[in-house]
Amino acid sequence: MDLNMKGKTVLVTGGSKGIGMGCCTVFAEEGCNVVMNYRSDEKSARANAEALEASTGVKVQIVKADVSVEEEVVRMFQELDERGVQLDYLVNNAGNTKVQPVAFQEITTKTWRESQEGTLNSAFFVAREFTKRAIEEKREAAIVNVLAKGSFHPSRIYNSPYVMAKGGLAALTTMMAKELIRHHIRVNGIVPGYVQTEHLYKDGEPLTEEKRKLLPHGEFATPYDMGNAAAFLCSERSRQMIGIFLDCSGGTMI
Repeated sequence: MDLNMKGKTVLVTGGSKGIGMGCCTVFAEEGCNVVMNYRSDEKSARANAEALEASTGVKVQIVKADVSVEEEVVRMFQELDERGVQLDYLVNNAGNTKVQPVAFQEITTKTWRESQEGTLNSAFFVAREFTKRAIEEKREAAIVNVLAKGSFHPSRIYNSPYVMAKGGLAALTTMMAKELIRHHIRVNGIVPGYVQTEHLYKDGEPLTEEKRKLLPHGEFATPYDMGNAAAFLCSERSRQMIGIFLDCSGGTMI
């Protein structure tokens, strides 16, 4: 399906790997120019951006920022302003997924704060800067926030900080959608399930086979699958979809 994105530009946070890279790939294949945000590994981000640009013919740029830090987000957008980048779409993908499972009564304040800062605060900081510019420039725009199945359908315990942060992002998505549509900015969310990435659910590992049993059709999702969902929700093909949470969990929320 042609999503009519040619000439548009998307910013994907945490875009150099995993779900973020899947999103960058799909948007680029749809003819959309891409700004790939990364936090630390410039070499990998640059290599992925150059390869994607070469294979699709669209412009793919990288921009460094730890989006959990407000000052870095402001600086990132100022840098994009200086480059003359005008954004049409935002995929809020970056999040703190490295919180170790811990019993509720043993959660430290540090762990709680890090989860909120890395997942909820980061999405807020980026969406705020994106929205300011879209409103000032009177442009139609779209935002997709990457949520989590666990916030709607918890499959395990000892995961409160992460579930809380993603649940807060779901609530924020709803409020953003309700408020921003008057400015012609559509906001939606995608809800991934078990997504097989370069670092997660490697074939043959015990955890992988354990999780596979939870999948109704026995297949893990791919980052590319998530990219298809995000691109569709940004496109005009979904113009009547506002404030929805698109279930991309492969049937694990049934």
